[in-house]
Amino acid sequence: MPIVNVKLSPKKLAPFGKKALAAAMFQKGAHFVGASILLRQKSGFHDVVLHLLAQGFEVMQKGLLLARDYDTFRPQLRKLGHDLVRGADALHSAYKLKPMKKNLREELQALSDHYRDHKLRYAGIQDLLGLPTRELKADLVLRQATALMLLARRVFK
Repeated sequence: MPIVNVKLSPKKLAPFGKKALAAAMFQKGAHFVGASILLRQKSGFHDVVLHLLAQGFEVMQKGLLLARDYDTFRPQLRKLGHDLVRGADALHSAYKLKPMKKNLREELQALSDHYRDHKLRYAGIQDLLGLPTRELKADLVLRQATALMLLARRVFK
């Protein structure tokens, strides 16, 4: 039986494929957020709840950016990295959304700082010293994630 090697490249996708890839990315992010909510309801480890929320928020934002203009934003995704605020700023600019309110921006920045530095994913000195992440709030970020889901309904219909 012959073996066929196929090399797929996201750079050579047709418009339908680009939109489908953006939608799949958004869906993965939404599922991370959903997992965060379920774990929170079951009194799961707070750091893991926050990590899942941050990861979902990041991936949802990137999916929406790809949906807006795949060719422009695909090369920028690595530059955005795990910085949730930078991603939010890019999203707000791309979709011409209202600027974030100060309290949301501050909460998102605090979550982003912990997420970007992997303080929520891995054990570190903060765990030995008992530095609580319980004080790290994310209710506004969760509401913003819900707003992204509403935006996605319009974008991916």
